[in-house]
Amino acid sequence: MGNVIVINPIEVPKGQEEQALAMWDRFAEYFRRQPGYLSVKLHRAINPNARFHLVTIAEWESPNHFMAALNNQELRKIVETAFIVAQYAIVSPLIAWVYSRQS
Repeated sequence: MGNVIVINPIEVPKGQEEQALAMWDRFAEYFRRQPGYLSVKLHRAINPNARFHLVTIAEWESPNHFMAALNNQELRKIVETAFIVAQYAIVSPLIAWVYSRQS
């Protein structure tokens, strides 16, 4: 079974990039310590008017590893103190679909 790629677009209000980058560092440090984590890259939009100013692309060994990292109590504590502009709920199990397409 193949690895899974997780793409996370981040909306950043004007003037708050420094705070968003500091928060990204906290999340990245957490995820780097999790089993199944392989890599992450942070991208910044070239167009200053882009809706998503930052985008992360992470690679995990499997969807199960990624979901375990999301369900960890340590992550919940980070989220409670996070600078978050918006949160979204999963409405479709796209990760599982993408994973099954790779098999």
